Amino acid sequence: MRLRDSVRPIASAHLASFGIDATIIHQIASGGLIEFEGDEASGRFYVNEYGALSNGSGLLMLGIYFDRYSGKSGGWLFQSRRIHPLYMGPPRHEWRLEPLSH
Repeated sequence: MRLRDSVRPIASAHLASFGIDATIIHQIASGGLIEFEGDEASGRFYVNEYGALSNGSGLLMLGIYFDRYSGKSGGWLFQSRRIHPLYMGPPRHEWRLEPLSH
């Protein structure tokens, strides 16, 4: 099993919790900010997600991930991740691919 095959059911369940039936999702996350407090840490990352829904329409989600981490055995592990959507809905413009000029 490839990693993406193991992640697909988790991602589908996450999207379904928002009532989204998507065929493609492309996510772009910022570099973010992580603050360390001993063997605990918190992080904040801004995210843009672009999607193609099963019904043929588009989806745009802008939001912030709030993470908690724990330092264990020389590494860091996720303790929690919460998404705060700032906008979720159709894109406000037409998505068109334009040929690149050389």
